[in-house]
Amino acid sequence: MNNIIAQFIFLCRKQFATEIDGAALGFFRILWGALMVYEGIRKLPKASGLYSADYFHFKYALTPFIQPLPENWMVTCEIWIMILSAAMVAIGLGFRFFNTIFAILYTHLFLIDKMYFNNHFYLTSLLAFLLSFTAADHCFSIRSWWRTRKGNSLQPLIPYWHLFILRAQVVIVYFFGGVAKLQGDWLQGEPLRHWMKNKPVDLIKAPFSWFPQVLQEEWFIWAMSYGGLVFDISIGFLLLCRKTFWPAAAVVVLFHITNNALFSIGLFPFIGIGLLALFFQPHWPRPIQERLWSKKLERPRNRKKKISTAHDSENVKPKLASVGVTIFILVYLAVHCVLPFRALRYGGDPSWSEVGHYYSWRMMLRDKDSYLKFFFNPPEAEKILEESGRSPKIGKSHVVKMVKNPHMILQFAHALDETFKEMNLNGVEIRAAAISSLNGRPYQLLIDPEVDLTKASYGFFEVPGWIIPLEEDIRPGLYPTNSEERKKAIAKVFDELAAPELKKTKRKKFMRPVEEILSELVTDGEGKAGKNKATKRKPEPPSDTLLDKTKGKE
Repeated sequence: MNNIIAQFIFLCRKQFATEIDGAALGFFRILWGALMVYEGIRKLPKASGLYSADYFHFKYALTPFIQPLPENWMVTCEIWIMILSAAMVAIGLGFRFFNTIFAILYTHLFLIDKMYFNNHFYLTSLLAFLLSFTAADHCFSIRSWWRTRKGNSLQPLIPYWHLFILRAQVVIVYFFGGVAKLQGDWLQGEPLRHWMKNKPVDLIKAPFSWFPQVLQEEWFIWAMSYGGLVFDISIGFLLLCRKTFWPAAAVVVLFHITNNALFSIGLFPFIGIGLLALFFQPHWPRPIQERLWSKKLERPRNRKKKISTAHDSENVKPKLASVGVTIFILVYLAVHCVLPFRALRYGGDPSWSEVGHYYSWRMMLRDKDSYLKFFFNPPEAEKILEESGRSPKIGKSHVVKMVKNPHMILQFAHALDETFKEMNLNGVEIRAAAISSLNGRPYQLLIDPEVDLTKASYGFFEVPGWIIPLEEDIRPGLYPTNSEERKKAIAKVFDELAAPELKKTKRKKFMRPVEEILSELVTDGEGKAGKNKATKRKPEPPSDTLLDKTKGKE
């Protein structure tokens, strides 16, 4: 067994050290830097908003120490430094230094608040860090141009692992995005059917804006569901195969154009298309370079010396990558292949409990409509909190995420408890009526309304007992057709809680008449402690921009 492992590592070291042309990676660096400049510009308006220290921020379980900068002007400076760093990456000046700065700042903004989690942001952070380990500035960069002018040109050949690790990360994203779709709801066409049949025409972009009626056809919905499944599972491997690369690349472009036309997913379609630059043959930009500007920028002073390309690498004596590099790559890939499967260890549906949902490439799998109301014991604590003006500040986007996420609900309840203690109000019990519907199932309780959330905890490796399991045997797709029907469906859950056989339970202590609850089911504006957190039904699927306008869904 030890010999097999040793032989495997030796083969990996040999393959990783194979020298290839760095032209493809250099071209990708330019695209990447330009896209990240635009991404940074898009974040500037949020410096005094969601990134501000004025707001309450929901923390990740493993990084509760990450905090926003204390002043809004500092956040603005942070984003501008990130934009400048991305520009330096694009032109290839101080590449590794500035790319590392960009990766750190971008990841800091990403980790400030759990509300910001998005698979596309997560991927951006990972790719930024991985790119820092590569020699992406050996081609098409200010550095390579300057070194050439000085007669000490950079070697255009780079170790294969610089390209391999980026390719592998992209394949993992696609493949596990497909694995996540191997579940009942997606295989029944939900929530895609709901999104397509209820999508406002004015939100559809070309080419589908020319014939929007096709979106509601059953054949189109089934084609999108199963076509998307097959695409995600297979496309990464098809891109790696030279015989299937060109058809696969065409499908990737079509896929991302379709996503951009139908859904609001920010920059990801452009990033997805740009990532194709990594899967072409490593020397593919050379013909373009020869025609445009290679004589000025890339060739060494010795004009007779030929620049090596991938085709010449066979004549180079094989080298071995360092053991440290090899182990890092193998461990990194192993961790990212195991993480998506951790939900199997937890049990239940991650789209419902949120446990195991993050870092698992679970994309476009749910439409979750939720209602949340906090209750306090003693009841007068709510009024005292409102009059004090010390309630943790959260915006509508926070509310949208919190109402469907048990961990966020728990964190906010703990924040309220800390506020009460600062006001010398000890022993206040906080409970919640959290009701959700996943992919059109009947509304049901999300968390146990009997549990005092100030005393509840959230484990790392299990679904907490205060999260009520989803009734998975109920068929999805039965969405309310209007707001009145939605109100009645939520009220039905309250009716069941207030049933005669439950009069002696703790639940009755904090329930109020159903008519009073109904009057609060739809609210707007910023959420405040003690106020109802509810969501209006919108058929739009999850937005992949930071300000998610789709309430209660992801």
